[in-house]
Amino acid sequence: MKLVVDGRNSLYRAVFASLGKAAHKNYEFMFVKFMVSYIRKFKPTSINVMWDSRGGTWRKEVYPPYKDRGSHKKTIAEKYGIDVDEVVCSVESKVRGLFDLLGFTQYEKIMQEADDLIYSYCELYKDEDVVVVSSDGDMLQIPYFFSNIRVFNPIKDAIITRDDVKEYDPVVIKCLQGDKSDNIPGLRGIGPVKAKKMADDLNILKEYLMEGDGSRFEWFKKFRLIIDLAECPFLKENTNYIKEHSTVVNNFSLQEAYSYSTKNGLQRVTQELTPLRDLLNKCKA
Repeated sequence: MKLVVDGRNSLYRAVFASLGKAAHKNYEFMFVKFMVSYIRKFKPTSINVMWDSRGGTWRKEVYPPYKDRGSHKKTIAEKYGIDVDEVVCSVESKVRGLFDLLGFTQYEKIMQEADDLIYSYCELYKDEDVVVVSSDGDMLQIPYFFSNIRVFNPIKDAIITRDDVKEYDPVVIKCLQGDKSDNIPGLRGIGPVKAKKMADDLNILKEYLMEGDGSRFEWFKKFRLIIDLAECPFLKENTNYIKEHSTVVNNFSLQEAYSYSTKNGLQRVTQELTPLRDLLNKCKA
């Protein structure tokens, strides 16, 4: 079984899980604990971590307000005294170096989000046993488009399958209702009932979008471009990248992982390394 983890999604979860608790500022340790829990739950033969491009993504160029969470970051700074972006970047840098030594295959492509790479990975391995780990609502598209692939939402501790999403196209629903977490506004007057009705009948959707001056249609078209993973303008390039990069095989190096963790102030992580190696060996046996 192939495990695919949305890196930034789990990383943010690890940071917020650490804040205000005894584990405060042990972000890397919390992230590794999460990874161990995924591995223990699914027993994968390969572990793949997808990262957002650190140089920005193409969606911000198409729609600059995309994922603009300024007010949320300000609230976090006032409550916990941290710049969450600085923390996440620092933790990401450390765990990526560690994950190489743990034998995980990691992916990052310029201007692409992890969502884009996850979709391309699933397209390439759609006939195999794949589990995607993410709490991102956009991941509902994965089982919708790929009936054989499951998504695990770690916050809800729930596995999402095709049967859970087959009734309504999640892309149409999100284009109509919007998504506060991505800073995408919904179309005025559209709630869950109307959105589902339109997703169920494309004639009603078309009639609604073409009413008035056509601005509804233009907004819907723009939202669809940034929401629909199957419509990513870089889909072919991403799929080729995944195909080529999937041949990269890193071996678990316990001694190097211990040394790396010690040098980078990750002493608490070292207690997980031997159990993790034994767990991975069992998964591959």
